[in-house]
Amino acid sequence: MIIIEIINLKNYKYNYDLIKKITKKEIIPVIKSNAYGLGLEKVANILKDASIIAVNSIDEIGRLSSLKCHFQILFLNKLELNDYNKIKKFDNLILSVTSETDALNMKNYLDLPSIKVHIYIDTGMNRFGIKNHNEYKKVLEILSCDKFIIDGVYTHITSLNNYHKQKELFDDYLTIFKPRLTHVCATSTYMYCESYDACRIGLEIICSKKNYYKNVITLKAKAIELRVIEQNQTLGYNEGYKANKKTYVAILPVGYSNGLDRRITGYSVYCCGRYYKIIGVICMNHMFVEVDKTFNIQNEIEIISKNNSIYKMAEYLKTIPGEILTRLNFPKTYIE
Repeated sequence: MIIIEIINLKNYKYNYDLIKKITKKEIIPVIKSNAYGLGLEKVANILKDASIIAVNSIDEIGRLSSLKCHFQILFLNKLELNDYNKIKKFDNLILSVTSETDALNMKNYLDLPSIKVHIYIDTGMNRFGIKNHNEYKKVLEILSCDKFIIDGVYTHITSLNNYHKQKELFDDYLTIFKPRLTHVCATSTYMYCESYDACRIGLEIICSKKNYYKNVITLKAKAIELRVIEQNQTLGYNEGYKANKKTYVAILPVGYSNGLDRRITGYSVYCCGRYYKIIGVICMNHMFVEVDKTFNIQNEIEIISKNNSIYKMAEYLKTIPGEILTRLNFPKTYIE
């Protein structure tokens, strides 16, 4: 092993089951964007008891349908007209209706005897979605024919701070019509879903700040070279680091071509009970870690792990864990 990304699917399933137990709700796992980079098919195959799984692309629908699993696939996106021919072959699909135009297009152009839909209400995200009660009523009227099964209605919470405002707006729509399934959650608000039938959860299954969830992703590497930089010598591109003393450096075969952010310089990695700082400019295929003379080249350095959480990295980079996860590009090993 020089570098490896370990995906612990047992821990993913443990977290999924624990969220279901805590919320006492049906869980709709969101595994869009290749399951946040973990591997779409691998993750889907362990969700045997999920009745609905959510994705964001036609390609992902096709990949999941080829698994011939029992779950339904909720499409969390708008359909374009040229998508209709592509989805006719899928019989386990739930489509999102995001506007009056969507509803009309599905009625006029989608040649299927029965179409299950969830209506998406915009309560503040402002990407797309039903904007007012009048449009909601028009959509319900269009979908009232035998061709459609209105199975659910949902929204997307923008933040915990905005939750109560969005909840109030969403609940007003439910006084007009409430289908079998309602779901409003984002990862930040899934603990507040008592009023609704299901929780739509993505990132929290993979990584959480709560210590009762298990670690799913570990990224670790071994150094390919140990070097000694003398005082006043420089290191890497643009002389990005200048040693103020004799410095021991571990060279890792990891760089921005693997999806790591170049701003990670100064962040600390973990090894054998200690944290070591990344120094110099991140290269396409390498990074530099300041170690000490006792460091053993056979030691494994943890870039992301239980000891070095992805939330810690996200906070350092002033971003979110989802952005880091979906960019990672490493050989993967699965614990199943």
